[in-house]
Amino acid sequence: MAHQYDLSRIDHLIYGAPDLQTGIDLIQQKLGIVPASGGQHPDFGTHNALFRIGTGTYFEIIAPDPASALPPERWWMGLADLKAPGLIWWAAKATGLDRARQLAQKAGWTIGQAVAGSRKTTDGTTLNWHLTDPFRVQEGGVLPFLIDWGNGTHPTDSMPESGCELTSFQLLHPRAEKINTYLQSIGIQLEVKDHPIPGLRAGFATANGTIFI
Repeated sequence: MAHQYDLSRIDHLIYGAPDLQTGIDLIQQKLGIVPASGGQHPDFGTHNALFRIGTGTYFEIIAPDPASALPPERWWMGLADLKAPGLIWWAAKATGLDRARQLAQKAGWTIGQAVAGSRKTTDGTTLNWHLTDPFRVQEGGVLPFLIDWGNGTHPTDSMPESGCELTSFQLLHPRAEKINTYLQSIGIQLEVKDHPIPGLRAGFATANGTIFI
């Protein structure tokens, strides 16, 4: 019997780049679309560009913001340790972060404390959310951080269709069974494959066929 994987729990995929324009150019070359400018993260020293890849799901390119005076140790999402552009982490949707953290803890997965986050959009709007520790990249980015937008606006609410849709998402890890147990503890069903090096692999339906990143 085929496994039933549920991509709907993916809030967004995170693609790290040394600078934002480099990330935008690379994604345009790979997927044939131009990401839209997202805005700044004033508390974390970064800025981003975004595009929609499904209902309630988006792709984020994130890079250090040259306008920020924050030092690299204050950058979130592991950007201070970035070696090359690529998928570095992902966010899972969760309602009630405290409850999700308790369930994960029972399975042996310790998730960081929830913190508040915000971003100024290009039209001056401020988006607000709560997420688990955005500095604690676990298992090479294979384990997600959790995000809860509450009753506020989700970024995809104002995003047009991009012509690019997420069709598959693989989590690669040398201890795949353990990762799968952790994810299932909070109700996430995704494809986890044994691989010597932790990593993420996403497939997208585009105008030029299926493209993998």
